[in-house]
Amino acid sequence: MHVFAETARVLRIGGGMFMCELHPVRQMLGGRAHFVDASRGDVVEVPVFRHTVTEFVNGGIAAGLTVERLDDWFDEDRPDAPPRLLSVVFRKR
Repeated sequence: MHVFAETARVLRIGGGMFMCELHPVRQMLGGRAHFVDASRGDVVEVPVFRHTVTEFVNGGIAAGLTVERLDDWFDEDRPDAPPRLLSVVFRKR
């Protein structure tokens, strides 16, 4: 993925990247990021570009970054629901 190649290019040695995305499992179940246009009250759906956890992790590794941390983030009020977010911290060594 281009984002990882560009991150690896501009980071200094020891620099890090924090990536957080709507969780791939939630996307596969039909979830999408959205927001409300405050001026009109309309719900605006954000375009979806589906990727797997594997694609995120291996994309960073292929660009020469190391995975420092990988986390799933859940809604506090819906602990049985699929994770809401996926976050990964990459480091340039």
